[in-house]
Amino acid sequence: MGFKARGNDSLDRWWSLTDRQRQIGLMMMGGDMSREEMANALGVGLKTVDSHRLTLLAGLGLANAVQLVHFGVRHKLIRIPTK
Repeated sequence: MGFKARGNDSLDRWWSLTDRQRQIGLMMMGGDMSREEMANALGVGLKTVDSHRLTLLAGLGLANAVQLVHFGVRHKLIRIPTK
C-alpha cells in the first residue's frame, strides 16, 4: 500500500516511505499549500494526495499534520524560521 515501516526509529520509517509520500509530507510540513494546491503542483488528483497523506501518517504512527510538523522539526527535516 505504499509504506514499508520497519525498525523502531521513526526516522527509519520516514526513509521507508515512498518518494511521493515523503514529497507530500514535506509539502504538509511547509504548511503553505492546501491539498488542492499539492494535487495541482504534482499533477495528481485530490484523492491521490489524500491517500498519500493517510498512508504517510499511518506509516509514521502519527495522527495529524501537527504531529508531522513536530516529527519534521525533531528529526531536522524542516526548520522553523526565527525572526
